Order: sequence, then C-alpha cells, then structure tokens
Amino acid sequence: KNFFNKTLLLFILFSSLYSFSQTMQTDMKYLASDKMEGREIGSKGEKKAAKYLKKRFKQIGLSPKGTNGYYQVFSVKQKLNPHSLVKIDTSKSIEGRNVIGYIDNSSKNTIIIGAHFDHLGYGNEGSLSQKKAIHNGADDNASGVTIMLHLASWLKNNATNNNYLFIAFSGEEKGLWGSNWFTKNPTIDLKSVNFMLNFDMVGRFD
Repeated sequence: KNFFNKTLLLFILFSSLYSFSQTMQTDMKYLASDKMEGREIGSKGEKKAAKYLKKRFKQIGLSPKGTNGYYQVFSVKQKLNPHSLVKIDTSKSIEGRNVIGYIDNSSKNTIIIGAHFDHLGYGNEGSLSQKKAIHNGADDNASGVTIMLHLASWLKNNATNNNYLFIAFSGEEKGLWGSNWFTKNPTIDLKSVNFMLNFDMVGRFD
C-alpha cells in the first residue's frame, strides 16, 4: 500500500512537470527574487516568503494547521560552528516560522509533503562564495517549494484516499531547525502519518 501511494504521488509529480504552468513560474520567481533577500531565517525576507506561502495555501484551499493559523513560530539559539570563517553571535535567539496547511479527507492515514523555503540570505555562514550578495536560492529551495505548492493544488481536487499535511520549513540551512521543531512539537498525531515526501533542490539537473 505504501509503495502504491508513493508511486502514485511520484507519477503525479512528474506528470505535473510536463505542464509547467504560469502559476509555478510566478511562485518560483517571487520566492527567488531580490525582494526576499535570500530568505535567511529571522530576516524580513523570510517573513515575506512565509506571508506569500500563507497566501498561496489559502488560495489552494488548505486548512491552517500551525499553532497560530498557518504559522508554527519557533525560537532557536545558534550554536558556534568551530569551522566557520564568519563570526556569529550565539547569545541571541533567532525566530523562524514553518508554514503548515492541511487537506482533511477523514482518512486514518496522513501523508506529509515538505520543502524548506529559507536560504542563505546574503551569504555569510554556509556560503561557498566569499562575496556578500543576495543568495536567491532558486534551486535551493524555491524549486522544491514550487513543486510542493503545485502538488497541493492537484491533490486538493483529485485525491481523497489520504489526508495531506504540507509543511514549508524554515531554518533548514542553519541545521534543520524547522523540521526538528515540528517533529518535537507536531500539530497532528504522528501515529497517523504513513510516510513523508521531502522536495529539496528539484531544479538541479546535474
């Protein structure tokens, strides 16, 4: 049964790629635009991206499943990376937010579909580039979030055998902060979860 469900979802995903819609292009361009300033967790750009995803979840018809509407706000203190070339302030907490939407088909089984929407901001820690500039993150991970949104839209009207929980995670680049927070503070009963599909950098063809 799990194999069938996974195969069906992957078929839907790759079929949707052949009909790359204007909506997908709009999502991708907005999330990777300079307006988002690289979407680093705790930044204005991350908040703008989260607000956009909240709007898109509403448009698609997903029910809010965060702790505050669609948002699951969390606060984490950054740990010192001894190998980092950039000095960081580890004394202050960084606030991020996961964006969570739900399709309730009154099923006993739930499938989680996730992607992270944060990126590296202006570079700093974690960047391979020595230049301070906006890291747009079209591939990592506006591509995965775009696929997740498109899949949510299709599943909303075409699949009723399972419940579906869609999570746009933040804090991935800093160490899986958002996903770690969710697993420790889930907004659904995780015993009902059949499996999870995570989309990360699906725009990379090499």
